[in-house]
Amino acid sequence: MPRYGRAPKLAGSRRVSRSRAAVVMAVAIALLLAGAAVPRMIRARPPTPLTPEEQAVKEALRGLLRREDLAAASGDRAALPPLFDTAVADGAAALAHAQDRLAFVQAWAKARGVRWAPPHVSLRTPRIRFGAGPNPNLVRITAVVSEAWTYVYADGARQTFGIGREHDVELTRVGGGPWRIAADAFTDPLDQDTRIPGPASPGLQGTAPNPPAPVASLAPAGGGARGPYDRAGAVRYADTYCGAAPGCGNGGRPNPAFYDYNGEGGDCTNFVSQALHFGGRLPETGTWAFDRRSGEGTDAWAKAPALVGYLTRTGLARITARGSAEQVWSAVAAAAPGDLIAYVERGAIVHMAIVTARDPHGYTLVDSHTADRYHVPWDIGWDRSARFIVLHVIGAEQRAAKPSAAPAFVGAAGGCGSA
Repeated sequence: MPRYGRAPKLAGSRRVSRSRAAVVMAVAIALLLAGAAVPRMIRARPPTPLTPEEQAVKEALRGLLRREDLAAASGDRAALPPLFDTAVADGAAALAHAQDRLAFVQAWAKARGVRWAPPHVSLRTPRIRFGAGPNPNLVRITAVVSEAWTYVYADGARQTFGIGREHDVELTRVGGGPWRIAADAFTDPLDQDTRIPGPASPGLQGTAPNPPAPVASLAPAGGGARGPYDRAGAVRYADTYCGAAPGCGNGGRPNPAFYDYNGEGGDCTNFVSQALHFGGRLPETGTWAFDRRSGEGTDAWAKAPALVGYLTRTGLARITARGSAEQVWSAVAAAAPGDLIAYVERGAIVHMAIVTARDPHGYTLVDSHTADRYHVPWDIGWDRSARFIVLHVIGAEQRAAKPSAAPAFVGAAGGCGSA
């Protein structure tokens, strides 16, 4: 019987406190015993009416984040310091992260031969608290931020992708002055890791030599539960439930039938497994399964290393390439919609995404959770130290997974990271 433990922190993410995790688990157990669905995290919460004061703070935050994104897109480093309260340590750290992010997105665009158009920012604010702490001129905000980024090729071809993030932000001001960012904790899809500056494989600008058929032309699979892998269905599921990223369906929210592991190890593998099963029609087994009632998945369902191992061990997928971006470049270019990419840092798989589309030049685009991504370039946010595993999903008609014992489900701990 495999062991089912809490997954470690996803690289670049903020782990919830033990006390909050305990509260989440206690509420989940209580609701389970009452026959109810498990609670959702903040991405799934519906908007609530705001007071005029709250609305003003929300607009101030949106303006700050928009100016931060405009600076990153234009490369205007001097525009960043006025947005942050650097008199406090967390504000200085937030500014440093914004500067790293600017450097990264500029380096990625230069390496790929594109330029950035002005991004668009919107947000939801499930929680706003005024006067938090000893400073009356401080406000704490929990926000779901949605950003649409567009890059433009030299020939004018454009591609817009969406990212969605959960932020815990503190804003401060002096007297009636402007609000500034005093702290900002979030998982950043545009700067997953800055240990080594610069994007993965700078200078590689090639177009996919013979791109696979577009998603719209992929015929859905017929047959029963063990029929062929439905690539179009997997992509449709991913595009519908990819969350707060602009372009995602379902009102910008993940599937409400499932527990959201954001902040508790990461939701990326849970999301990929949903797309494979409920969209692609790969059958559940005792090793790979999800319990809708309790919101728990097995290791192979919810944790990235276990899912890669399960798919390859059962013959449901095969690895077409692994290594640096240069080493997997051709395999990524040949990946079909519905194939998978696993992301590796320091020898551990820390993220997974599903291939969903191509840009006008044939560049491979992916969807994921933690953070939410819609049709994002597969390599953006990953530095030169990153390694990649490309998986071609074969499906159950070639080799169905053998049934095993009744599944043992993981509690409130997902796993983009290693087990």
